[in-house]
Amino acid sequence: MTMVCCLPTLYSLLCSFCPMYDHDMSPPLIAYGIGEMVEPMVWCYLPRLSGTFLTVSFEDLWKKYAAVFKSAWIGTAFKGATGSSQYIVPMNYHLQNHMAWLAQLDNIPSSLTVQGWALTGWSRYDHYATHCELLPAAIPCLALCLQTVVHGGFTEDCGFHRKVSEELGFSQTLQVQLVPKIKTIAREGRFPGAKLFQGVHVLVNLDADYIEFLNGDSRYTGWMTDYHVRKNFTNPCHLEFIIHMASRLQEEFTKLHREMDSTLSEMYDPSTVEEWLVVHFKSPIDKLSEILGTAKTQIERYSSRTTCSS
Repeated sequence: MTMVCCLPTLYSLLCSFCPMYDHDMSPPLIAYGIGEMVEPMVWCYLPRLSGTFLTVSFEDLWKKYAAVFKSAWIGTAFKGATGSSQYIVPMNYHLQNHMAWLAQLDNIPSSLTVQGWALTGWSRYDHYATHCELLPAAIPCLALCLQTVVHGGFTEDCGFHRKVSEELGFSQTLQVQLVPKIKTIAREGRFPGAKLFQGVHVLVNLDADYIEFLNGDSRYTGWMTDYHVRKNFTNPCHLEFIIHMASRLQEEFTKLHREMDSTLSEMYDPSTVEEWLVVHFKSPIDKLSEILGTAKTQIERYSSRTTCSS
């Protein structure tokens, strides 16, 4: 059986990407002899194939394909299938997708030959969308997904999990559960893209801290609302803490921005580097600058009122 890793951009004339249709497409395809000219690439990138969007059983679905085609390919995803602007590669999600397909092999009729697997990795959802799950950061996931197909499954303590991790230059086994925060960020790796792999992991945790600050820190959400700012009715004790937190986050975003600029520039053209940095850094850095400016202005006004009253 063949395995192909591809970054799909165009359909092939001989191997056509084909979603998992649940309606009967057999009569017109048989009538025009499509099965003699095309090998379908049957794809689904979800971690669960059953109970999703199909209204027929998988057994019936494969019988429909077998009635038209002599052979088919399986299309999975090792990256680029979890969000149009997703930058972290959720390995567990992609591993589950491959294991779900492995579980389907017994349902495929013997009359339909599986020619091989295509492990796809989309970089954009379309030509207008931004980047998703960059290839260099996805190499560890690709390696684990390939071995999952070869060995027929994956568990955290399986032998190839450690072997793949070691060969990629990690002293510990790769973490496959990566969101919402990564427990331990690996500062190792000796494969092309290792620095980018590390950088996006740092960004995951930084983004989580940033979102927690905006939505979960009671001092910011309770004492620096638009109402309090508009009425100049803010508590300077809490403003000092807000300034401390916002300054720390801004410094970390700025530092990582500088590091990612250097890392991305080693692999991508300037326009791609600019796009990725603007998409993932501009909004939090601008928002934190706004918070800092507002908080400092409020403290200055409080100090002025205190001075006048004295």
